Amino acid sequence: MKKLLLAFCVLIGFSGAGFADPLTAPSLWRNQRGSELRITAVGNNGSLRGTFTNYAPGYQCQGIPYPIVGTTSPGPTTFTVNFVQCRTVTKWNGTASGFGMPTEWVLYYNGQTQTGSDFFFRVN
Repeated sequence: MKKLLLAFCVLIGFSGAGFADPLTAPSLWRNQRGSELRITAVGNNGSLRGTFTNYAPGYQCQGIPYPIVGTTSPGPTTFTVNFVQCRTVTKWNGTASGFGMPTEWVLYYNGQTQTGSDFFFRVN
């Protein structure tokens, strides 16, 4: 009986680990390419504010913090960056859970689109 109770407690303790979390402010997230997502404000309605600084090799507009707009919830998180100097807009869509957030992105440039994925991990 004790083993069954222990197993139940362990399952309950880990059950929250699989749920998605909304992003919080302030927080800093970095993806596998070294780019940084800095969340500075989260509204009561889930609206996001902050900056995104691109450090991805092979892409322009590096090292410049651009404003983000987006939303976060216990489900999906989305944010968009308008890289004005490069005439490029990129939108990310993902689900944060604890320390990480896998995302899919769509980049719009000169009437063309490019897609990919990033994994953001929470730095602080």
